[in-house]
Amino acid sequence: MVGEAYVDAIIGKPFRWTSAGGLINMGTFGGSRGNAKGISADGSVIVGYADQAGDIIYRAFRWTQAGGMVDLGTLGGTWSKALDVSADGTIVVGLSSTGAQQHAFRWTQGGGMVDLNTLGGSFSSALAISGDGTAITGTAQIAGNAAQYAYRWTQGGGMVSLGALGGTVSAGYDISSDGSVIVGYAGIAGDAAHHPFRWTQAGGMVDLGNLGGTWGYANAVSADGSIVVGHSFTAGNSDFHAFRWTEAEGIEDLNTLLSDAGVDMTGITLSQANGISPNGKYIVGEGAFPGYATEAFVVYYDGVTGDVTTSSQQQDAAQNLATNQQTMLAESRSTAGQLLGFSRPIDSRTYTYAGGMFGSAVGYTGGQFSGKGVTLLGGIGYGAQDYKNIEQDSAPTVAMAGRYAFGDTFAGQKNLSPFVELGGWITPR
Repeated sequence: MVGEAYVDAIIGKPFRWTSAGGLINMGTFGGSRGNAKGISADGSVIVGYADQAGDIIYRAFRWTQAGGMVDLGTLGGTWSKALDVSADGTIVVGLSSTGAQQHAFRWTQGGGMVDLNTLGGSFSSALAISGDGTAITGTAQIAGNAAQYAYRWTQGGGMVSLGALGGTVSAGYDISSDGSVIVGYAGIAGDAAHHPFRWTQAGGMVDLGNLGGTWGYANAVSADGSIVVGHSFTAGNSDFHAFRWTEAEGIEDLNTLLSDAGVDMTGITLSQANGISPNGKYIVGEGAFPGYATEAFVVYYDGVTGDVTTSSQQQDAAQNLATNQQTMLAESRSTAGQLLGFSRPIDSRTYTYAGGMFGSAVGYTGGQFSGKGVTLLGGIGYGAQDYKNIEQDSAPTVAMAGRYAFGDTFAGQKNLSPFVELGGWITPR
């Protein structure tokens, strides 16, 4: 994670954060202030801007562990800002003064800083680059500076305006890995408010709505373009809340999603979601926490997984599983009973048999073999059982038993004869 951390109420420093090292001050070019704005996919390259001595001008930088903070220069003016970097860290984008104007730039090691020009006006800024480095988005003024629109830039097509949502202002804040999806904000008719948008080549610019208020901004998008995060006013336009958007669910308050998932949000308000991991599961931003005015946050949220499972839900699930297993066990025992002759009289005959039980979709066959008071019983059944929460599919049941009858030891009682029997059954699946 990278960004800006304040050492006091005014001065912010560029930082990088790792789970092992925590928050690390990256320093400046001799001045007091700076901001880290972008990071490569593997975290080895960081870009941003930092003050030179005297705190008069910012200069764009590219940082690596080996080379430290390197000044990327300007487009002929005095200052520049690097705002994003490609996934492999080789292409940097941002804006720079040209002297009289401010223009978007694209920087590479071999080509240096290249002016991307504008949409005909005097200002442009490159705010984001696709992971593969093929497309850039940002905002630029049109001829006469009458409007300022989001754009999509490619090597072959140059800078192309994306328009707005009826207003005269828009900006592309982030772009998907392959450059096919752009998100940001756009003015509605009369520029009465700004709404978050998601743009695709096929669908154009689509309004993502708000969280009950009238203003909102889409700040970041997952690598495949399917998940968008940002911030929006809630009802009454008094507070910004972080949001998460998907095509299936629309725009949702991140605070509500976490609360519904079982997270204790007491005293916590996530006000802005500023970034998202390529897989869409990690969201970063800022919010208010107990004892702190504003703090950075990292949230793990997997919309596919759904709510957090509580201990009571785990106990209920285990109890339901045990109940269903007992039901299935009873059915398997019933099959074994048929194989071992539980429904037939005890006698000394030898025979085979076959049958079925339709309630459990089971077929079986077996036999009884007797001689000199000893009887061997056994058979095999094969079938399936299906219940509300558990299923046994195509499972065999094998049963075997041995029986010894002692003869007519109860004088005069021809139908009474003691015996011993030992056996068992198994259903492997």
